[in-house]
Formats: sequence, C-alpha cells, structure tokens
Amino acid sequence: MNALPSGVPPLEGDPSKRAPESGAAPIPLGHFPYLLRLPRSAVALSGLYGRGASSRTVGAATWRFQWRWLTEPFTGVELRLRLGDTGVLVAIDSLALFGMAATEIESDIPTRLHVAYLNGLGAVLWQELEAITQRPVRVMEVRLDVHCEATPECLGFELGRDPAGALSRGFLRCVDPDPSRNADLERVLLEWSRREMPGAPAPTGLAMRWAAVVGHTRLAVAELEGLEAHDVVLLDDAKPTPNALNCWLCVGPTRRYAGRVQWRNGGQLQMLEFDRTGEVNVSADIESPAKQETGFEDIPVNLRFELAQWNASLAEIGSLAPGTVLDIGQRLEDHAVSVWVEQRCIGKGQLVAIGERLGVRLLSVFAREHT
Repeated sequence: MNALPSGVPPLEGDPSKRAPESGAAPIPLGHFPYLLRLPRSAVALSGLYGRGASSRTVGAATWRFQWRWLTEPFTGVELRLRLGDTGVLVAIDSLALFGMAATEIESDIPTRLHVAYLNGLGAVLWQELEAITQRPVRVMEVRLDVHCEATPECLGFELGRDPAGALSRGFLRCVDPDPSRNADLERVLLEWSRREMPGAPAPTGLAMRWAAVVGHTRLAVAELEGLEAHDVVLLDDAKPTPNALNCWLCVGPTRRYAGRVQWRNGGQLQMLEFDRTGEVNVSADIESPAKQETGFEDIPVNLRFELAQWNASLAEIGSLAPGTVLDIGQRLEDHAVSVWVEQRCIGKGQLVAIGERLGVRLLSVFAREHT
C-alpha cells in the first residue's frame, strides 16, 4: 500500500474502512455508514414540506390537508389502499377524523368487516382522493394498534376537518412492486401539490442587501487585468433616458432580479416595478461569444456596475408603489458607480456619456491587487 500524504493519520481497525490503495476502485457512497441513504424520489418530494395547506369542502365539512415532516413514531392505524393499479400504505394516528362512527371499528365491528366498513365510512373522502389522483380508490386492509414510523421515502401529512374536527397526522408510502407505478403516482401527487398548495411564504421581515444595477459588460480576463484608472468601459445594456437612468433592482449576493428602479436628476431613486418572480436574467442582452478553444486570458468575465447598495426587508421594498422614492440612507451624487465581478467589488467609477452610449470612467481599480 502506498504511504499516506504527510499529515494524514492512518485509519485503525476495520481494514475495509482504510484508505484505498492508489488506483483502486472508489468505495460506493452507499457503503459509508454515516451517510443517510435517500431514494431519488425523496429528494423531489421533500420540497412539498414548505408549502401551505390545501382546503377542500366535502359535504358539510371543510378538510385541511398539509404535508408535514414527521420525526416521531406513533401507534395508530395502517391502511393498505389501491389507487388504480398502485399499492399504497397510509398510516394515521387515529380514525377520529372519520367521525364518531369510526370508534365502532375498534369495538363492535368484527375484524373481517373493517375493510368494508371503512370503505363506506370514508366514501366521500375516497371520492376526493380519486378526483386528485384520477384513480379509483379502495381500502384493501385495515390494521389497528400498529407501530408506525416514517422512513425517508414516506410523505408525512396532517389532515383535519372543520368545524370542530379532529386533527390527525400520518404518512403515505407507495409500496407497489412495480417502481414505475410508484413513480407515476408520486409525480401526480407532486403536480397536484404544486398546483393546489400555496408556496412557502417569503421571509418578509429579514433584512436583505439590495442594489440598483446600471448595466453590464463583458471583458476577457486579459482585458480585465489590464484595466487602469482613467480607462473608460462601455456598458453593453444600459438604458438611459433624457431625464433619468433606468436601473435593475436586484437583491442578495447573487443579485437576483427583483424589479426596476429609476435614478433621476437630484440623486433620488424611484420605484418603477417590483417583481417577486425573479425570473429575468438582467444580463440577457449581452451576446455570448462563440464557443471555441481559448486560453485562460481569453475567458470572458461579466462586469456589473452598481449605482447604490442598501439594506431593507422584503416587506419594505415590496410595499412600495410605483413612483415612490426609495429611502436608501444615502444621496447619489457625481454619477458614482461601483464595479463588480460576481460578489467582489473590484473598483470605483463615474458614469459618462460617449456619443449615444453610456460608459464608466474608472477612478480606481483593485483587480491587480487581488489577482
């Protein structure tokens, strides 16, 4: 076995856990005991836990359903269902949500009649589930007083009924022998949840970093490293008007698009539009160079020019009506901008007009110091 690099202590104990020899096949991740093994479906379905509740009126009652992550096991009822051709296991902590008549299952109704009784007692609920999944629903087996513990591939939930209805918790797991049928049902549940359940609320009270972005340009690495004070850089996508300069409103360290603001004479920023989707690429107008073999000095780098940065909560910015002046705690004077590459400020500059185009005259450049 080759010697370990300097400073790396050898592993003691089980030879299977020692560092592999040079050139040996890598150890599969599934063999590492400290890693939780998750199926691919669990990764996609885990995004449902942040969504809000879905309310549906069934008969005289309103049912509330929400996906919930379950961490504690419970003793409850296990239902084996058939949703179309797919086998599903549903575990709930109580049958109380089916009404007072459900208590008879635990006492007066013989075990052989549990399935028929619950099929009839929950007929209205099963019909609603059929409408959601577009599959006929049938209870196949009922087991009482079962120890129920959710595994990573389970989907936990809370189900309640108004008025004055009980709130039950449980989980759902697709257990069909055919993986394709399980995947198809999980896809249906995922699509329905995204369509019917509200998304996670935004953290409106959290202070965030905002910026008014004037424009962008793209330079090769060699050009970027060659920049010096008093050089002039042309902006590729700036949108000036005779009396104002339109800017992108961006938020966060990655400068996610959040709307548009306008810088007017007098040093004020006015809100033009606030957009919660964040789906606009603020540098989309810059043409990408043709793909070809290049050296490191020819790699293109995007430069971003920001007029101002300030801190504010999402609620403060989102509540501003178009035309409102933004209170950013500073006055914008002398057409000063900062020059950014990704999340690092590399210089300062001043906006200038060059014919019909907008440019930036560099006042200081830090790129060489940080190369």
